Amino acid sequence: MYVVNKKYSVKRKKIMNRAEILNVKGFLLPSRTKNFKICDADICNIQVIDKKIAHSIVSSLVLKKYNRLVNQLLKMLVDSDDDSGDSYRQILDKIERFRLQVKNKYRAFLKKQELAKMSKQLTLIQKQAAIQLMEIQNSYYQERQSSRGR
Repeated sequence: MYVVNKKYSVKRKKIMNRAEILNVKGFLLPSRTKNFKICDADICNIQVIDKKIAHSIVSSLVLKKYNRLVNQLLKMLVDSDDDSGDSYRQILDKIERFRLQVKNKYRAFLKKQELAKMSKQLTLIQKQAAIQLMEIQNSYYQERQSSRGR
């Protein structure tokens, strides 16, 4: 159920103007076109204030992004035959970018168990990529040292 009122919103029998509504913290619904069409009116921003509703929306959104990221990272780990280590650096960058995105945008709406589960699995992938990158760097360093000794 929703009410579309372009000018005012009623909260606790007090009429609030639009500037007061914008100060309320909530989850801003994402949209590709940045517009929603409701009752033949173009709505620019829909902000979900109820924590339970926001949690379900954010949880599904973040889990989709997380699963897509994990699948992509695992493919990169398995398929990488890279001698320079660029794919491992990309893996580490993507993990860090995802963590910052979750921290800045979604942390307030997710449960601690969900955050801990995602963090644990990403930490394992991050450690594996760091180990592989370190091995590549060590082998490169050893090759340079052996070629200098000749």
